Parts: sequence; C-alpha cells; structure tokens
Amino acid sequence: MREKCGLERYTSLLVNTLSSDSRYAVTLVEPKKIGPFAVSLAQKKEDKTPILHFRSQELASPLMFHNYPKTIVTVHDIIPLEYPLYEQAIHLRAKSFDKWFFKKTIEALEKAERIITVSEATKKSLLKYIRYPEEKIQVIYEYPSKEFKVIKTFAEAKKKQKNLDILYVGSEMPYKNLKVLFDAVAIVKKKIPHVRLIKVGKSLWPGAREELKELAKSLNIENTIIWKDEVEKIEEEYNRATVLVQPSLYEGFGFPVVEAMACGCPVICSNRTSLPELGGDAVLYFDPTSVDDLAEKIMRVLKNKTIQEALQKKGLKQVKKFTKKRFDAETKHVYELVENGTNKDG
Repeated sequence: MREKCGLERYTSLLVNTLSSDSRYAVTLVEPKKIGPFAVSLAQKKEDKTPILHFRSQELASPLMFHNYPKTIVTVHDIIPLEYPLYEQAIHLRAKSFDKWFFKKTIEALEKAERIITVSEATKKSLLKYIRYPEEKIQVIYEYPSKEFKVIKTFAEAKKKQKNLDILYVGSEMPYKNLKVLFDAVAIVKKKIPHVRLIKVGKSLWPGAREELKELAKSLNIENTIIWKDEVEKIEEEYNRATVLVQPSLYEGFGFPVVEAMACGCPVICSNRTSLPELGGDAVLYFDPTSVDDLAEKIMRVLKNKTIQEALQKKGLKQVKKFTKKRFDAETKHVYELVENGTNKDG
C-alpha cells in the first residue's frame, strides 16, 4: 500500500467522517469548478448553501479574490513563512512570487468563518500572521488508521534479528534536517557496527538525494543506509524497526510519530514545534541542531532494552489521545458552528 501524502490522508479522514453522517452529502470538487484549486464541499442535504471546506492552506487561495459563505479552512502548517524554504530553493525560478502568494493566501484566511489547525503549534504560528479570533480556531488532531498496530510476529522476529534498525519516514526537504541525522548515524556506527538506517519516502526536493548520498559516502555510511521510496506496508517498517527518529526542525503535525507509537516502535524526536505535543512524555527529545545530542539518544535506546520497552509502553498509551472518535466529534462540531452562524461558539 502506498503511503498517502498529508493532504491525501487528511482528505480521506475528512470524507470518512462526513460520509458516515446522514445529514451531509459530500462532494470533492474538481479544481476547474472553483478557481484553479481543489476544495472539498459538504452540505446538509436540504441546504442550498454548501459548507465550503478548503482542506489545506494552499488550497484556500480563492479567498484572496472572493468571499464565500460558510467557509472552513484547515491549516496544516505555514512552513514557507516559518522556515526559509524559498531562500534555499534555487531551483524555483518564481520563488519570490511563490512566497508572496503564500503569504497573501494566509492573510486571506481572515475571511474564513472557522479555521481548523492540526496542532497547537500550528495555531500559535498562524496567529502571528493573521488577525483572527482565537476562539474560532479549533485544534483537531489527526489519527493513525487501524493498520497501524503492534504485529506480534514482527515483535518476535525483532528479538532474533542481528541488525539494529533506525527508521526515518518522510521526505528529504531541508526542514526535515536529515544531515544532522546522517551525522549522528555516523557517530553511532562507530560504537554499534550492526546499526542500519532505513530511510522511507521520496525525496520531494530536487538535488537532496544526491547531496545526502554524497554526505553518506563522505561519512563512510553509504552501506549503512537502505533507501526505500515506497513500501507496500509501512506499518511493517514501524514494527520491524528498533527506533524511529524524527529530526525535523518544523512539523505541522508529524504523522510518523503517532504511527510509530501505535505500532509499538520507540521514538526519538526533535523538541521543536508540534512534536512535543504529539509525543508527550512517551518519547525521547533532542536538540535538532546538536548531532552529539541525537547520537547519544540513539545509542541510549539501541543499547538498552529496558528503555525500549518503557518507550513502547508509554507510546501505546500516548497514542490513545489521537482517535477517530475525537476527530469525528470535533470536526462535526466545527461544521455545526458554521451551519448555525459564525457568532455561535457552541
């Protein structure tokens, strides 16, 4: 099964929520139907005025040009404003325009009747750039789907495997901070020769793969890294790994953290943005600017089964905070507020 991208995954969750409610008729609108961007549309079956739900901040750009009644926008992150992607994007000829367009789109969110953010960190970041009533922004956490669970056969096999596997799931965009991870793995490799780094996910950043492979070669860890652009069953990777490392400098949500916890995989992650929100006291945190800090945390987990078991137990407890029931109830509540008028906070 191909891993879904963030917007695709959120759309799937949203459609599942609304389709299960007989009050709503759900339609995914084609891009050509409303400006150049795709949105999702839901409405009460007897209502002639639909609720218009822009499923991500980028898709909300039509708000720059029009006012739409009954509008909801979900904001996943505002990375282009918080992290200097475009300054690094020398391959983007229109980078200045792109950043300006994104900023104007974010400012246009002030026209939305309600805003959903996927974390408190994203909400806090958003409020730095727009004037919007905080009480009209609802934080709604996404949740891992049911295939993310502990698979006992893998747990037994892991006890016998020779290699200790560090797992990373995600792209190679600059804010993912993979150079620090590679440097840390090189340190760990000198102490634990049978360690491997399993890197799952497409690059999504021109030139990044080539740079990382050159870095791996210079660190003498090119044979330590296994590259997997796509996997059939990502949940098996979590079950097979000794530890997941999420080294990001910025995450709007950080799905691999909750997926790993659901699969009983210990987690080490950056102490930035939304990640402490997700991990609570169930993960080990490190300073994402410190290679030594990350290397020390990785070795601590790899060498100590007691720590591995403790993190697994805490993770399975922590992930219970991210449920379909909660997502469904909170999403429907936002829809009800929009139906009843923007001045009713419920």
